[in-house]
Amino acid sequence: ELIGRGGWIGTSGPLSLTALRGKVVLLHFWSPSCAGSEQVHDDLRRLTDRHDGAVVAVSVHSPKFPHTGDHATLVRSLDRLRIDHPVLDDPELIVWQQYGIRGWPTVVVIDPAGQVVGALPGSGRTDVLERVVHDVLVDHRLLGHGGPARARQADRVPTNGALSFPDKVASDRRGRIVVADTGN
Repeated sequence: ELIGRGGWIGTSGPLSLTALRGKVVLLHFWSPSCAGSEQVHDDLRRLTDRHDGAVVAVSVHSPKFPHTGDHATLVRSLDRLRIDHPVLDDPELIVWQQYGIRGWPTVVVIDPAGQVVGALPGSGRTDVLERVVHDVLVDHRLLGHGGPARARQADRVPTNGALSFPDKVASDRRGRIVVADTGN
């Protein structure tokens, strides 16, 4: 099952694989410090939008470094990356170990019967992921038959202040300062 000491973000309560039966579930194991995870988040957004209701994305936050295991840091990262699907915060890598994951990012595809179809490690493999999801939908006769709307992130409170996610600062040593803000 999907458990993690950090709890759930973006859902009204815990999700379970049993409750998600009947849908294709994409478990995305990721860390905010993994550059490839951002592309996979975009892939998941496209797939869940295209197959609304039949495909559900669930990101499993599996921190790569100790500082990325902080829950507040995770919440800020979700805002910065504009992740709008449910996220399980698993700082102790419990689910990671259950699925035998070896690297970031990895997407595990679970069919509507609750069986693991396979795991796709790495990023830049959009075409393979789309093909696998399509084949599972066809095999289970769900292609074009979306169910109820997928779970979406709860509305977030807007960031107060001029900067959303200040990242870098530079100065020309003449009194001018430039701030890179990845949220704007």
